[in-house]
Amino acid sequence: DDESGSVVMFGGIDSSYYTGSLNWVPVSYEGYWQITLDSITMDGETIACADSCQAIVDTGTSLLAGPTSAISNIQSYIGASENSDGEMIVSCSSMYSLPNIVFTINGVQYPVPASAYILE
Repeated sequence: DDESGSVVMFGGIDSSYYTGSLNWVPVSYEGYWQITLDSITMDGETIACADSCQAIVDTGTSLLAGPTSAISNIQSYIGASENSDGEMIVSCSSMYSLPNIVFTINGVQYPVPASAYILE
C-alpha cells in the first residue's frame, strides 16, 4: 500500500502510528474541539495570534480557515494572489522555497511544510 497521509484517533492511542511522545492539548470549548493557539509564525516572525487565539480542530476539511486578518497575513507572507474563482493561489514551483507555517499550541511548535498547506 503506497498511500500516505495522516491519522487522527479520538479516544485511543495506537503507538504504531508515531514515534516519540504524544502532546496533550486541553480543549477550551468541548462542543467544537476548540483549542487555544499560542501563535502562528513563519520564518520566526509571528504572523497571526500574537496574543493567542482560539482555533477549532476540524479533520473534516482540507482547508485552513480562520479570522480574516490571520488568513490574510499568511496569504500575504507566501505571496498568494486571488484567481478568477476567488481562490488564493501560488505557483506550485514556489512550494519548495516557501517556509513552514508553525502553529504553537500549548507551548509546543508544530511546523507544517508548504507541501501540506499548498494544494497542487
